[in-house]
Amino acid sequence: MRIKLVAVGRLREEAYERACAEYARRLAAYARLELVEVRDARIADSRAGLLKEGQALLDQLHPGEHAVLLDSGGKQFTSVELADWLENHTVQEPVFIVGSSHGVAPMVRERAQMVWSLSKLTFPHELARVIVLEQLYRAVTILAGHPYHHG
Repeated sequence: MRIKLVAVGRLREEAYERACAEYARRLAAYARLELVEVRDARIADSRAGLLKEGQALLDQLHPGEHAVLLDSGGKQFTSVELADWLENHTVQEPVFIVGSSHGVAPMVRERAQMVWSLSKLTFPHELARVIVLEQLYRAVTILAGHPYHHG
């Protein structure tokens, strides 16, 4: 299985960076993981900034990849449901997209085949990356029958 995570901006907090690195290391035992950071526009609150970031995100998507946008308005999964989704979507390789703190351009939303919400709560986009990687790790361990998931 191949999993790709594309995110706007660099992780600035060391704690988030360490947590992402740890879950990426764990995930590597179960899947080929590709982490891609695209440059934030530094003017992301403007339409031009969002469009620039949006194009950078779209440039990272390739034919045969299933774009999954992280957004609070998307579909929510339990961890087991996410594992089932991963198992049943092997025809296209999933690419999880985390936008900036200002969201994503409409063209990214239009390209996404699915919109996934981590929660009804709002998280900093850096923390969202950690949660996505942890949940993907949890999902692949569920599929592998590993005891990491207890619920």
